[in-house]
Amino acid sequence: MSKNSTELEWRDIDWKNTQSYVEKLQTKIYQANKSGDVKRMRQLQHTLARSFRARLLAVRKVSQDNQGKKTAGVDRVASITPKQRLALAETLRFDGKAKPVRRVQIPKANGKIRNLGIPTIEDRAKQALAKLVLEPQWEAKFSGASYGFRPGRSCHDAIGDIFSGINKSGHDKIILDADISKCFDEINHKYLLSKLETYSGLRKQVKSWLKAGVQVGFGQKNYEETDKGTPQGGVISPLLANIALHELDEYWSSIDWAKIIRYADDFVLLIDLKKYSGNRIEIMRDKRLETCQRKVLERVSNNCSTIGLKISEEKTNWTDTFTGFDFLGFNVRQYKVGAYRSAKKNMGNQHCKKQPIALGYKTLIKPSKKSVLKHYHKLAEIIKTHENAPKEALTARLNPIIRGWCNYYQYVVSKETFSKVDCLVYRRLKRMLHRKYPKRGEKWIFKNCFERIGKRKWAYGNLLEHNKTPIVRHVKIKGDKSPFDGDKIYWAKRCHKHSGLTQRQQYLFKKQNGKCNWCNGQFTIDDLNRMEIDHIKPKSLGGTNDWSNLQILHRHCHDSKTAQDGSLKRKKSEDVVTTSSTEQNVSTDEFLW
Repeated sequence: MSKNSTELEWRDIDWKNTQSYVEKLQTKIYQANKSGDVKRMRQLQHTLARSFRARLLAVRKVSQDNQGKKTAGVDRVASITPKQRLALAETLRFDGKAKPVRRVQIPKANGKIRNLGIPTIEDRAKQALAKLVLEPQWEAKFSGASYGFRPGRSCHDAIGDIFSGINKSGHDKIILDADISKCFDEINHKYLLSKLETYSGLRKQVKSWLKAGVQVGFGQKNYEETDKGTPQGGVISPLLANIALHELDEYWSSIDWAKIIRYADDFVLLIDLKKYSGNRIEIMRDKRLETCQRKVLERVSNNCSTIGLKISEEKTNWTDTFTGFDFLGFNVRQYKVGAYRSAKKNMGNQHCKKQPIALGYKTLIKPSKKSVLKHYHKLAEIIKTHENAPKEALTARLNPIIRGWCNYYQYVVSKETFSKVDCLVYRRLKRMLHRKYPKRGEKWIFKNCFERIGKRKWAYGNLLEHNKTPIVRHVKIKGDKSPFDGDKIYWAKRCHKHSGLTQRQQYLFKKQNGKCNWCNGQFTIDDLNRMEIDHIKPKSLGGTNDWSNLQILHRHCHDSKTAQDGSLKRKKSEDVVTTSSTEQNVSTDEFLW
C-alpha cells in the first residue's frame, strides 16, 4: 500500500460513526454502574476495550488532538504518520507492559520545579483507551463536589459551588483552604489499585504504568524505579488522582456541618459553626473554635494519610468568610451591607412561600490580588522588551494575553478590576513612550502615538481594553450531572455557553450550529477545549480575519484541512518537527495540574 493510499485510508475513517459508537457504550457503562449492575458494567468495559473503533479514537486523541502530541517519550518518537496510526490502533492491547516515562522539568509559578513524566506514544494511546473505559464507570461514582480534570466541569463551576455554599444559610462559616503536598508524586500504589474496581487485565495494565519507572533524557543510564505516585504528564494520571481522592470527597460530603469543594489537589472546607456547635455559637467563638479547627485538620490528615498523602502546611490556612480567601485565582469574601443590598435566604417551600430574609451580607468573588499583579507584571515585561518594536508588533503580543485573562475572569465581579488594570497599562505605555521619545513633550506623544477610536480618546492602536469585556453569569453544572448520563439536550444547551470558549468561538459555534465545518460532526463537551479557529482562505494565501473567513474545527480536522489547503507549502520549514525542538518546548497546557 502506497503512502498516499494509506493517508486516504486514515482520512476516510467514519469518525462521526466511530465517536457515536464509543459514546453509546460509555453511556451504557455509566448507567450500569449507576444502577449497581457490576457484572454488566465489566462486560461492557471488555467490549469497549477490545473495540477497534475505541482504539482508533484513542490513537487519534494522542496523535492529533492533545496539546502535547509532539512531545517525545524515551523512544524519541515525537509524531507518527497515518500509516503508523492505523498500525498502532490494530495492535493496541492491554498487555500489562509499559516503558519508562521521560522526565521533563518545567518551572512552577512559585519558582520551584515541576517534574513531568512523558510516556511513549504507544503508552499514551493505551492510557487514552483505558480512560475511555474507566471514566464513565467513575463518573457514575464521583462526588458532585469534585471539579478538577472531569469532563464538563470547570474552575467556574467550583467557584459557583463555593458561592452557593456560603450563601446557603445565614450562619457564619470558617474556611479551611487546603492544598495536598506533592499529590501526584506521593499516591500509594497499593491503595490506588485496590480502589480501581475494574477487571484484572486493566488493573495489571495500570499497575505496569505506575511501576514503569522514570528515565532522565533518552539514555538508559539514568533510570529510577517508582514505588509511589502517578507521573504528571500521563493521559490517565488526572483520572487516577481523582480516583485516589474520591473517599476524601465522600467522607466530607456526608457530614452535615461541612461542605467540601475540590479541584484536583486544592480544596476548601466550609465549616458551619452553628451546626457544629449545636447552636451554642457564643461558646464556639471563644472556647471551641480551636478545638474545631484541630479536629477538622486531624480528620483531613487521616483521610490523606491512607492515600499516602500529606497536607501542605505552607499552603494550608484557616480563615473566615469575612476575611476572605483565594482559590483558583479568585478571591471570595463576604461584606456586611444593609438590608437592601444584602443576600437573601428563601424561606418556606414551593407550596408555602414566605418572605425572603435578608442575611446582612453580600458575597463577592473577584480576581485575586496575586493574579492581578502577575497579569500586570507579564504585560509590563512585554511592553518593556518591545520598547523599540512597531506598535502593531506590541499589540499582537499583548492582545492574546489580555483576551485570555479577561475570558477567565468575566464570570465574576471584575469590572472595577478590569478598569484598574487598563489604567496601569496606559501609564506603563505612557512611560515607555516618554523613554522612547525623550525630547518630545506629552502633547506630541498623545497626538502622534495615541488616537481616538469611537469613544476611546487614548487608544493605542488596536490594543484591547480589559473593561470592554462583558461581565456574564456562569451557570453552574447541576449536581452530579455527567456527559455520560445520556441527557443530550442538557449538554447541547450547556455547550453553547461553555466558560472555556472565547467570545469569538461562541459566535462561530452558534453560527455553525455546534458542528465542525470539516467533518460535519457535532462538537461534544469534551471537544470544546480542543477546538481551533481556522482561516477558510489561509492568511498566507491572502486570507483575512473577517468573520466570513473564519470557522471553528476540531484540532484533528484543522490538521487535515491545513495539509490540503496549500498553506503548508509556504510555511514548510515551520512545520518540520525535530526531536531536539520537542525536548526544549514542552507544552504546559496539557500538563497543567
